[in-house]
Amino acid sequence: MTDDQLPMLPDTEKRRRIKPSVTTALVLGFGTLMLVGMVMVQGITMWSAQKNTRELLAENAHFAVLSLVRETRRHLAPVRELTEYITRMIDTGQIDLDDRKTLAETLLTSMAGTDQVFGMGFIYPDGRIVRVQRGRGQISDESPNIDQSLLRAINVARQRFQPYWEQPIWLPEVEATMISIRSPIWEGDIFRGMLVTAVTVNALSRFIARSGAVPLADNRFVLYGRDHVLAHRNMERGKFKRQSDIPLPGLQDIGDPVLAKLWSSENRRRLFIDLDAQTSGHGMNINGENYLFLYRELTGFGPEPFTVGIYAGPEDGLGDEFRRLLRAGIAGIVVILICVVSAIYLGRRISAPIRALAAGSASIAELDMNHIARLKPSRLRELDEAADAFNRMTTGLRWFETYVPQQLVRRLMARETPFESENRAITVMFTDIVGFSTLSEHMPAAETAAMLNEHFAILVDCIEAEGGTVDKYIGDSVMAFWEPDDTGVNVDRAIRAARQIRRRVTEDNSTRRLTNRVAPCVRIGIHTGDALVGNIGAPGRINYTLVGDAVNVAARLEQLSKSIGQASDAKILISDATAALAEDRNGLVSVGTHEIRGRDGTIGVWSLDENYGT
Repeated sequence: MTDDQLPMLPDTEKRRRIKPSVTTALVLGFGTLMLVGMVMVQGITMWSAQKNTRELLAENAHFAVLSLVRETRRHLAPVRELTEYITRMIDTGQIDLDDRKTLAETLLTSMAGTDQVFGMGFIYPDGRIVRVQRGRGQISDESPNIDQSLLRAINVARQRFQPYWEQPIWLPEVEATMISIRSPIWEGDIFRGMLVTAVTVNALSRFIARSGAVPLADNRFVLYGRDHVLAHRNMERGKFKRQSDIPLPGLQDIGDPVLAKLWSSENRRRLFIDLDAQTSGHGMNINGENYLFLYRELTGFGPEPFTVGIYAGPEDGLGDEFRRLLRAGIAGIVVILICVVSAIYLGRRISAPIRALAAGSASIAELDMNHIARLKPSRLRELDEAADAFNRMTTGLRWFETYVPQQLVRRLMARETPFESENRAITVMFTDIVGFSTLSEHMPAAETAAMLNEHFAILVDCIEAEGGTVDKYIGDSVMAFWEPDDTGVNVDRAIRAARQIRRRVTEDNSTRRLTNRVAPCVRIGIHTGDALVGNIGAPGRINYTLVGDAVNVAARLEQLSKSIGQASDAKILISDATAALAEDRNGLVSVGTHEIRGRDGTIGVWSLDENYGT
């Protein structure tokens, strides 16, 4: 018995009493948030009144540089995540690198959710490239033509085992400078090539300069190292002078006279405000005006760290009073945001178990028991009790679905009215293992059970794949049936299922014979006719099943196969009633008319040719 099946333990009641209710938690939580918010607003208002102009401007710029760091990460981090996702798909065999057309389609589709990605490609060790570009689809599947730069890139990838960012490169065919992340692909000890995902620097420039709501948005910049400009408002259109060593403009080439003086030692002074350990800055007098520079390093996106920064000058403020008012407003907004974020956080913490419970309930409604996660205990009493009850219910349902066919339950659930027994045209299949009694006499019980389970797994998989319902197991036999659908009686589905059973049993027996295990052969009988379908049984024990002549004939056909044809892994006999309704009659061979035990007269019998469909 699992933990989920245990009765409620004695300490459960104690745990109920010590956990607050949802109402109590909401009152305490929002009351605390309001009190904290009022104290913070009052304190920040008094503090802001005592600050001078320089401190306010510095703090505003400091906030802006942190915002730029986050936005730069937010722009580039999904590119790495996309690269790692495609790498995992390749590693797990979901993408076949030898199927270049499908590879290109997959890369192009994967780019759809990551707007900043300009293009992706896969470079094989021999220099062939599969490339896709946003808006243009697959560019080419180039034949081997390895130049020195490509050879160096491949050799570098051979030395790596994780995705890595490379320094910017210039692509003349698109006239753009790119930064790219590259992921080496290994199959065991074999290097299969590298996956490349590229982002244009002008797209990064557009991204960091697009929001006018951020303070000093026009004065933001991202440097590659210290001397090359990676992103700036003047690079949005991609037209800029490139340096010889790295295809990026230098500080003097970007057309921003203030930024050009960033590292100048002339008229430079230290800041008198405190910055955090990651942020640096300095003041500078440029052409008689005071400017403030704040910047910090951002690593993990290339061989050289990024320098992310912002500057502010006299034109960025209108006066002492306005600046203090602006700072007070910003402080108030920050407090409100903190309260809102805190409230959202608390609400999400409270609603997360409810959402998980709703998702689990939806999965149960769809009978999707394989994707129901166990709900975690909650600190809130009602949610904890609901999670405990849900987990117990899920455990019971998982046991329940082991004994009830899922497809049958789905059909019964789809009905708007109670099910009543009725005569219907049904296709019935009976299977039986040849000489099972003799086989089982010479096998241990555990081995016999294992053989039966593996055999039934093959049969059930083939039957349910064709929409059939496994009605019951009778010793070593299986009874299954197909109800009519909108196109009529499902004869062809039953025949396809029989062919798949023959193919799977033949393959399984071949493996068994190689390992000197018992190879069970199967006989199959299929008949189509009227049968009573519905709920059969006593009030306390009802089965959804079928009875009637169609069931008996299918069982007799399976028995008749003992005397017809030569021994094989799977012998299949079909009645003439079934054969007459089949649209696909290929492989059906008449074996004459035969008497059926317990039934007057004879019926035509057909055999499913073993050489067809295998």
